[in-house]
Amino acid sequence: MHLAESRSSPSRLSGTSGTTLVDVARWRAREQGQRVAFRFVSAAGDEQTLTYAELDLRARALAARLQAEAAPGSRALILHPPGLPYVVALLACFYTGIVAVPAYPPRRGRSMQRISAILADAQASLALTTAQALAAARPLIQKHPQLAAVRWIASDEVDHDPNDYAEHTAPAADLALLQYTSGSTSTPKGVMVSHANFVRNIASLCARTGLSEEDCVVAWLPPYHDMGLVGAILAPLYVGAPSVLLPPSSFLARPTLWLEAISRYRGTVSGAPNFGYELCARRVAHAQPAELDLRSWRVAFCGAERVDPRTQARFCEAFADSGFAPSAFVPCYGLAEATLGVSFAEPGGVRVARFAARALAEGRVEAAQPGEPALELVGCGPPLTDLDVLIVDPETRRSHPAGRVGEIWVRGPSVACGYWNDPLSVETFGARLEDASRDPSQYLRTGDLGFFADGQLFVTGRLKDLLIIGGVNHYPEDIEGSALDCHPDVGQCAAFSIDSDDGERIVVICEVRAHADLEPFSIARAVRARVAERVELPVHDVVLVRSGSLPRTSSGKLQRGTCRARYLAKELSPIAELPLQTAAAAASGELTGVIQAILADLLDVPSVAPDDNLFALGGHSLLATQLVSRLRDTLRVELPLRAVFDSPTPAALAERVASLPLLSPEHALVPFDRARELPLSFSQERMWLLHQLEPGGSAYNVAGAARIEGALQAELLERALNAIVARHEVLRANFPHKDGCPHVIVHEQRRVDVPVIDLQTEPDAEAAALARACALASAPFEIASDVLLRVALYRIGRDRHVLAVCLHHLITDAW
Repeated sequence: MHLAESRSSPSRLSGTSGTTLVDVARWRAREQGQRVAFRFVSAAGDEQTLTYAELDLRARALAARLQAEAAPGSRALILHPPGLPYVVALLACFYTGIVAVPAYPPRRGRSMQRISAILADAQASLALTTAQALAAARPLIQKHPQLAAVRWIASDEVDHDPNDYAEHTAPAADLALLQYTSGSTSTPKGVMVSHANFVRNIASLCARTGLSEEDCVVAWLPPYHDMGLVGAILAPLYVGAPSVLLPPSSFLARPTLWLEAISRYRGTVSGAPNFGYELCARRVAHAQPAELDLRSWRVAFCGAERVDPRTQARFCEAFADSGFAPSAFVPCYGLAEATLGVSFAEPGGVRVARFAARALAEGRVEAAQPGEPALELVGCGPPLTDLDVLIVDPETRRSHPAGRVGEIWVRGPSVACGYWNDPLSVETFGARLEDASRDPSQYLRTGDLGFFADGQLFVTGRLKDLLIIGGVNHYPEDIEGSALDCHPDVGQCAAFSIDSDDGERIVVICEVRAHADLEPFSIARAVRARVAERVELPVHDVVLVRSGSLPRTSSGKLQRGTCRARYLAKELSPIAELPLQTAAAAASGELTGVIQAILADLLDVPSVAPDDNLFALGGHSLLATQLVSRLRDTLRVELPLRAVFDSPTPAALAERVASLPLLSPEHALVPFDRARELPLSFSQERMWLLHQLEPGGSAYNVAGAARIEGALQAELLERALNAIVARHEVLRANFPHKDGCPHVIVHEQRRVDVPVIDLQTEPDAEAAALARACALASAPFEIASDVLLRVALYRIGRDRHVLAVCLHHLITDAW
């Protein structure tokens, strides 16, 4: 299926002259046939191998069968378990021009929603798997009509003659594979990856990392998504490096298998998402084999989710005695829509930097100063060769200068061709800058946020996952990282927000090691305290679940949207769910008790314990200011606002308050004499000045009208209105000036009349009332002497009225 003209000239590939991976595989079968291409090591340690010649022979035999079943451009599901038959099936599709569609094989207990969505979208006519997997899937195939409608082939039982394969030459721009996204928050989308996309991206990755036929790749990554597919299978095939493949399930069950394989096969290139390194640092470090030797590990790439510098440090420390070199770490950034890689750090070129947390929350990039709240981020290196990467404001589509956070946009020859069968994919793959006349190029909108610093790309999070609390941006990764560090029993975490009557609230789900001495309330308090300390956010709910419970994509990315949906639907199986609450207060000294009572009142909770952190209980900077004011009124002390942040518990605050002198009477706040001239606020000064430029205008009149149905006593309405005027002095104010300088005069008494105008005899009484209300609203005020509030009541029928109100902006606002 031809998609577009090739965007590059043919590349010279490690001694070959091919422009597709088919050309590379055929060349290696002819020239390097006896070399081992792939090894598969089972959880039990059994080993299977494929040389380049065997790989080509088996791929051609399967390709001959496929050619008898479907035409080039047809779609074939690859539903193999991880293993060598998967590699053969993938290559056979490439050989025939049939579009490969990798997906997890169907099995009992796994949701059919994803595979059903892929089948419906891709309209595949074939499904390839192993004989054993097909036998296990038979009950499901019979149960689901969409599976039964596909022709199933057990690829490892095909006995076709490889010589029956008819050579198929696919142009580099032809579609090679549909890479379906995780579908964590929506229906999975098939990313259309061409042969040229694969070759260009792999060539750039190899150039950046130095991957060559002298290397040995070791991988446990699932082969159904970009990192495992490209990093563990296609890139090694491209350069001629042997690849050792492990079952993903065996790594999750016993992470040490990964490191043992690197040690045994002298692996030089291997990688994982951040959680893989974290899992090893926590579970393998204390029980690692004595003979573990990681000195050969040259490139330890880390991607698919944001790289945590603390994980990197823990891993390096845990495996230093095994010979792991910190310089091997290679943070990277990529996505399926760009085939795989967008930016890669060079080996030994990792940069970890501390940035001001408040500046990042406002979209600015500033180095953190000593003592300032900071976020530590790992650079993902510069963009790969041939890729143009911009940081763009997602709303205005304007390219950001250096020093700003924005959406990451990418263009280049390895950007995929779009989403399959999706006419709206142009919104993602065909984005243009706001000033398209200067740069008419089409870009891929990644949906990821980041910035450039010192030539490196720093990724901060997902645009859709971004939490906006109180108008400030927060990245869930920062909340999760804070919670992860707070308690030894806490493992992986997921943070997201939910709607409540009081606005957005934060929920944190934590995986924990279940054991007899588990203390859920202690963990919840630790999570809240650490998040409050580092991110300055209160956590509404902490949910503890068993290890391995958090949903992830097959490439290891945390599915926060799924976590949120399960939380709201009450579909989690929590060990404990601990919404915000406080322990019973136990007074320890009179001052502590007084402060506990004040905080309980301000936080609107039943009680506060002496060691409760007020910010962990939902406090914020405004509440801290209110606390200072209440302490001044109640205890006659002037506590610095900074002290509340430094000592945020009642017991600690009591110690600070005890050391303060009592305020003398002259420090007390006293009412300002209303008989004197009062100053205007800045906003009032601005409006007063504009009024002087057009004193007869009505631009600053604020007016409205309301239709009132039912019995109405006009005299009671007038009395109620004047009660409001008596209560609020600004409604009794005028704004004269002396020598050009304005001031406020508040009258002790001021009356507002409410005239009643009967319009019942008008042909259209309501229209007449509205016309008069407009006239009332447009009449100018004399701000130095008029009552700046006028009201009229228009009777338009029996028990039907229109009430018109007009105020000058100097004494009111939109609220």
